[in-house]
Amino acid sequence: MNRSVNKLTVKLVRKGYSVMTGMHQMKDGTQVMAFYVKKNGMPPLVLPLDFIRASVEKLGVEETFKQCEEIFKPSASEDVMELGIRLRKSTSEPSAQKKESPFEGIEVYLAVDHKIVSLNKRSHKDIEDEVTEYLKEAGLCISGAWREAYKNTFKKSIIVPLDLFYPGPTIKIPGIETSDIYVATNSKLFNGATAILDKEKLSRIAEKEKCDAFVLFPANVHTMFMVALKPPFTIDMAAGYFKEANGAPTPEEELGDKPYVVRLKDGEMHVEIIE
Repeated sequence: MNRSVNKLTVKLVRKGYSVMTGMHQMKDGTQVMAFYVKKNGMPPLVLPLDFIRASVEKLGVEETFKQCEEIFKPSASEDVMELGIRLRKSTSEPSAQKKESPFEGIEVYLAVDHKIVSLNKRSHKDIEDEVTEYLKEAGLCISGAWREAYKNTFKKSIIVPLDLFYPGPTIKIPGIETSDIYVATNSKLFNGATAILDKEKLSRIAEKEKCDAFVLFPANVHTMFMVALKPPFTIDMAAGYFKEANGAPTPEEELGDKPYVVRLKDGEMHVEIIE
């Protein structure tokens, strides 16, 4: 490890993380030297050592450390049964438990988040009935439910450079470094696409990238990718990469077949679809 990576290691260890390096098998079967970071029994963050070196060289030790912390921060509260929001393709049934998102063809809906992920794979009616029961027991009105759901979801959401979220979802854009591509999700990669609605986190990324617009690839209900809309990336380039970003989600996980442009102005999101 070089001196900068050693400094990052020391900083992580002082903050209570366990850090080690070792060989790791990638999805394509190749072996790479990896950087393992772990804390409090949570699943380890596994990053190719080359990615860590590149991140430290580009962002510096302090910013790379902050990005690692950003990934671990939500994990402590993710095993609690509580109200949250999710995204899905827009549906026609009227309900106070759903609303249109800023993204054409995508709606936001209320759901009770479970510790056991598989429990979430149920019908719309089952999810609504469970929310109704939750509101009754908690004594919440529907407006209070929405406020609580957004708050709970955003405390778990993360938007970080793609190369700091290995070995999660991926997208390759020729000429664009992975450190310039962001993934919006949560640390479980489950129903995490709602992170893209977190205007506070988006504003921080915009400030860091010195831009006021992003191209958003709605991969599926679990993750979204985004790239700052600034040279060398252009709107014309975006549509060509959508299929690779979208992968092959199941019908119930799919969010659409077109990317979006998200512009931030006066703390609000202004969204247009790329045809």
